[in-house]
Amino acid sequence: MCSACDQGISSSDPIRFQQWDDQEQAWLRETIREHGWAIQAIYAEPDRRRPPFAYTVGLTRFGHPELVVFGLSQNPAARLLNALGTRAKAGMRLVDGMLFAAGAVGPTALRMAYLPNPEEVLFTAVGRYGPRVRALQVLVADESGKFPDEPEYQGPVWMQPPPGSFAA
Repeated sequence: MCSACDQGISSSDPIRFQQWDDQEQAWLRETIREHGWAIQAIYAEPDRRRPPFAYTVGLTRFGHPELVVFGLSQNPAARLLNALGTRAKAGMRLVDGMLFAAGAVGPTALRMAYLPNPEEVLFTAVGRYGPRVRALQVLVADESGKFPDEPEYQGPVWMQPPPGSFAA
């Protein structure tokens, strides 16, 4: 589900849709200008087994991969991505396989994983920066410290799909 859809705006009303899109693009530009990046959040569709997810738009400007996290609602996802974005902007290189212990960035352990298909997930970032966009998926451990690709993981795996297996 998208914010335009929530407001009853569809492409069948091109003038209203263009006005909405102009406002979204202005917000994006200003947020990136002021903070260095913006967060794009996408609602869950549980009936279709599609998790909520959020991603950064703007870290590419720092020569850093954009970040995406699945399975968290909008506010926790934004807090997590902003905490990691702050580190990236300050010069920390987040890379595939990097681990963060519980409490280092958020309440649970995190692992960075290369996302091979950013063009199928990060539409706003790719639309803004083109095919040069690279991305890392932020995997969030369960309460016992297990990640979705580990057999003892305690959550529904569809909420954190394996990197490269999800397309928006």
